[in-house]
Amino acid sequence: MSQHMYYITLLFALVALVHSQGVDDTLTPRSKGADVSEAVVRKILRSGIFPHDQNLLRRLSYVESRDGEDDKTYRPQYFGGIWQLDEVLFNQTKNVTGLNTIYQRLNATWNIQWNSVTWADLLVPMYSGLGARLYLHTLSLSNRPIPGTIDSQAEYWRLNYNRTDQNATTYKDLVKRLESDGGVCEGLMDICIVLDGSRSIGAGAFIRAKGFVADLVQTFSLNSTRVAFVLYSDNAQKIFDFSNTLTPSAMNTTIRNVRYPNGNTNTPAGLLMAVTFFNQATPRPGVPQVVATFTDGNSNRGNLTVAVAAVKTANLTSFAVGIGNEQDIRESELQQIALNDSSRVFRVNDYEALAEFFFQMNKATCEVPQEPEIGDEHNGTLNKNEKRYFKYQIPDGGFTLTLSATRGQVSGWYSYTVETPNSAIHQGTLGRATFIPKLGVAQINSPVYISIQGTSDGESDYKLSTLEGNHSSGESLRSPYQVILSLLLVLFYVKL
Repeated sequence: MSQHMYYITLLFALVALVHSQGVDDTLTPRSKGADVSEAVVRKILRSGIFPHDQNLLRRLSYVESRDGEDDKTYRPQYFGGIWQLDEVLFNQTKNVTGLNTIYQRLNATWNIQWNSVTWADLLVPMYSGLGARLYLHTLSLSNRPIPGTIDSQAEYWRLNYNRTDQNATTYKDLVKRLESDGGVCEGLMDICIVLDGSRSIGAGAFIRAKGFVADLVQTFSLNSTRVAFVLYSDNAQKIFDFSNTLTPSAMNTTIRNVRYPNGNTNTPAGLLMAVTFFNQATPRPGVPQVVATFTDGNSNRGNLTVAVAAVKTANLTSFAVGIGNEQDIRESELQQIALNDSSRVFRVNDYEALAEFFFQMNKATCEVPQEPEIGDEHNGTLNKNEKRYFKYQIPDGGFTLTLSATRGQVSGWYSYTVETPNSAIHQGTLGRATFIPKLGVAQINSPVYISIQGTSDGESDYKLSTLEGNHSSGESLRSPYQVILSLLLVLFYVKL
């Protein structure tokens, strides 16, 4: 190999190595905090290794240790970590024949050989979360599936997981505290809800489904979010599109007064009407366009392949929520509706569980990033701990991002690989002027993901602006990631 080619190969090998670096507290022993728990749960969910867990894993981290903030979390001689998985329960996750496929996928995804993991390794949050999720899966294998409602999960927790506090009320109170912090989603978004109204649902369950949609809509600010609603059965029915001028109260009434169609399951018709709504709406460049489909059965009318292709062509972000088990609605159909993104596929056990699902659905849809153009300026307001997400395509010369608070305080992070960076997992923090470079030929089409968070009590106003090229001062904050990359590039050009 020539010296020239040697250094080219070395450069890209080192860039690939550096590209994987950054802050990742999910792998740091004894780390703690809500951002750590959420980063672990997202990793596990997005891997697609486990079935959807009815949000139990996230709830357990808070109930068991307040996300590690409880003083007893890392007490002497106890190694259960954030999820407080006792040793006797941890041992039930090892050498289980029914888990062989999952063991293989853990090894392939994260190079984790679970049967070699020790209880002490659970001081690392990622291992604690995986241990808890594996244990929950062993319960499912023994005919103890994860229930969907908070009340039923509380009893499930009392009987199967918690070994100290035998009061189910503890679980219910703490989960309600955790999920009451969600607030209203204030970010920009266009969302079309597509609801199954087929005969398999039943009149009583359909009332619950309408109630869920009404409750979900109430979690969005109609000042920043446009909402459309499609009901389908034999055909698709327009309830209201994006041009509606309904007040929150009128929208709630309209949803709850919808009549039950009681026909076949023409999911393709519902999706195609949603695509039409987006195509007809006044454009809002950079604003996430989301379609969320809720169904309890496999489609038996229309051509789903054609409808899904239309969703993809329209560049929509598609969520699929199945109500019931695999016998009711095939996982493969949910994956198809969600454009094969397993992180956007959810399943709830029944319509009673769906009625409580609006918090998780609100959180998932609010994490879909806005996609401004380089050069655009974005202003907004964040409540305490509220996050907002952005995605930028990096020009060849990189770009400079400036984040400032005009009232209160805000923090921000970026990542080339994680769609929802936070304080626990990122590749750099945002300062007054942060230069974000493009990372070599291999990253031609790769974006960078941005998260910002309000950190003051009350509201914080922020301004987010971008300029192509490097406009940061020598004193601006730069991540170790950028410094190492710069040194590598200098080495490369010196050697050439």
